[in-house]
Amino acid sequence: MNKKKIFVFSIAFFFLLWKFFSLVIDSPLVLPSPESVAADFFSLAVEKNFLKSLAFTFFRVFCAFFISSFLGILFGFLCTKFSVLKFFFELPLTFIRSVPLVSVILIVLFWLGSDSVPVFAAVLLSFPVMFTSAFSGFSFEDKKMENVCTIFKITEMQKFLFLKIPYAKEFLKDAMENSCGMIWKAVAAAEVLSVPKFALGSQLQNFQVVLEISKVFAVTIFIVLLGFLSEKFF
Repeated sequence: MNKKKIFVFSIAFFFLLWKFFSLVIDSPLVLPSPESVAADFFSLAVEKNFLKSLAFTFFRVFCAFFISSFLGILFGFLCTKFSVLKFFFELPLTFIRSVPLVSVILIVLFWLGSDSVPVFAAVLLSFPVMFTSAFSGFSFEDKKMENVCTIFKITEMQKFLFLKIPYAKEFLKDAMENSCGMIWKAVAAAEVLSVPKFALGSQLQNFQVVLEISKVFAVTIFIVLLGFLSEKFF
């Protein structure tokens, strides 16, 4: 059985499992049926306000992805050149990895507007991933290739362009793919707490308050799909 068939079988299995438990529980407030969620999914997909919220959330994700990638790669590279800078970043990175995201969101909410909080929170979450991967990629050394470069008197710039960047690219590719999913989760969580005017997280919060659980599921599926597609795109 090939991968596509297994993937389709997996979707069908979990869909039927969802349908089964929705019938057993028989409470839309606890677990809405797949049909009701699908209906809300397609109805939301044509609503002007929802599409506007989707666009704003996507823009925040894009900004967070660009900022964290740029800063992570820049400082990761600089730390390979200046060891003092690497020691300087160790404590802040340890703190960032340990601090709860919800605490960051609530604290930053006092400093920034609700529209900026999701971007800041997502950058804070994904920056260590990008930084670590960039540092590992640019630090990687192939002794044999280094000897070849020495024999043929390859310049430092040529080594950087044709040796360092290809090595670092594989590290950065995985980091970008992983951080993209993290950024979607961080932005959505921050939007739920900061409640910007136009945001998928705000939609989740509003639907949860009025007990439209089926729409909460539908918006969640939107976020999961967009996160998946963004990973492939970026």
